[in-house]
Amino acid sequence: MVKYRPLPGGTRGQFNRGSALLPAWFWLGLAGLLLLSVTLHFWDLGRFKELVFDEVYYPKYARNYLKGEKLFDPHPPLGKYIIAVGLWVADRFGWTGPVTYRWTEAFFGSMLPLVVAGLAWQIAQRPGFALLAGFFTAADGLLLVESRLGLINIFLVFFGILSQWFFLLGLKVEGRQRWGWLSLSGLSLGAAISVKWNGLGLALAMLLLWLVAWVLRLLRWDRGQRTTNLSRITELSAAQILFCFLLIPIGLYWLQWIPHMQINPEPGLWGLHRQMLEYHQRLGETLANGKPIHPYCSPWWSWPLLLRPMSYYYETLKGTNPETVYALHGMGNPILWWLSTLALLVLTASLLSWFIHPGRRRKDVEAAPWGPLYILLGYAANYLPWSLVGRCTFLYHYMLASIFSFLALAWLTDWSFSQPLFGSGHYEAHQQNRRLRGLGLSVSLAVALGLVFWLPIFMGLPLTYQTFRLRMWLTSWI
Repeated sequence: MVKYRPLPGGTRGQFNRGSALLPAWFWLGLAGLLLLSVTLHFWDLGRFKELVFDEVYYPKYARNYLKGEKLFDPHPPLGKYIIAVGLWVADRFGWTGPVTYRWTEAFFGSMLPLVVAGLAWQIAQRPGFALLAGFFTAADGLLLVESRLGLINIFLVFFGILSQWFFLLGLKVEGRQRWGWLSLSGLSLGAAISVKWNGLGLALAMLLLWLVAWVLRLLRWDRGQRTTNLSRITELSAAQILFCFLLIPIGLYWLQWIPHMQINPEPGLWGLHRQMLEYHQRLGETLANGKPIHPYCSPWWSWPLLLRPMSYYYETLKGTNPETVYALHGMGNPILWWLSTLALLVLTASLLSWFIHPGRRRKDVEAAPWGPLYILLGYAANYLPWSLVGRCTFLYHYMLASIFSFLALAWLTDWSFSQPLFGSGHYEAHQQNRRLRGLGLSVSLAVALGLVFWLPIFMGLPLTYQTFRLRMWLTSWI
């Protein structure tokens, strides 16, 4: 049985907790999503034989670890360890070429849509919402490009979203099971921070959720309910919070440095962290002096609008008629990003209306804010802190926040699909529901068409110069 609720801020279409079976179309959709994702990530993975963008750094650092050679990297080492494992495996199987340092990224990237779908399911137990969230993740260009190169940002996103999935799983159970899931969440959070310090935004998201849950409980807006995700957050003990989300992440972060310090004993762990911090501060000083350190620096406020993507590779093939271009752009799917930004605004308005409207405010927590609240807090925690950063920033710093924007779009799109076409009672309501379903279908098709249209510059496929310029809708994209 499906429970219908009238507002996108609620849990319309949520399945009863007693329902253990999922529809067959959900599993077919999940299998199709996996097939699409694996194909996009692994097809012709070795297309570019030379090193692309920051591949000049990370695979080299990974080889340094394998050879025991000294290095300096301004980021924690876990991402390079993973690439090093990929290189070791590739060597054992006799693989050669750029696939050896790209296949681990492609694997993590191809699994990410399933992790996002799992997170979406834990948010609302709505099959359509889960599939849409996974599909939008698979249809994004920036995630795809970063997953097909020897870079480390995809590891950060994967472990970060995995930590959120485990966290919500832990809220649904009690006793030892809760300790187990929360410990896995802490490990994943520690892994995200061990790839890049950006992972701290996920810890901030959990802290904000905990604070908001307690505020709502103290204001008694939960009406004494103890069966919702928000109310369960307030049930977490101090021991669980300290052990799972402080000791475990710190412990993992410290342990990962042991192999690095054995190769690079000087200047010591604290001295190394000072060097890393000074490196990032120098990037800020260069920008403040009016001399951009990189032509593709982009301010934080421009990311949701996709104003300044990055060109990772561009080559013109001489002697061809018409002129052939190979371009690889680190940019999101424009249709997906712009619609997701709009969805964030709609969801924010919906959430604010719940808090302001006295009639809705009297409802229990389960009836309204959990989904939008979780999505918007996660987005804010992983996006707004970048407004305080003075160094040169790039579009890929938005990758974690973009996942929550995709969840916002999936939430509203699934809500539009959930409107009943029959039994609505009035002709006007019936027509409105038809329009909402049509809007949801249009959004899904537009995102899919955006993936197809911009896929050549997400994968570096050959284009004529004219068809390349056709895809450069804004002059700032070039």
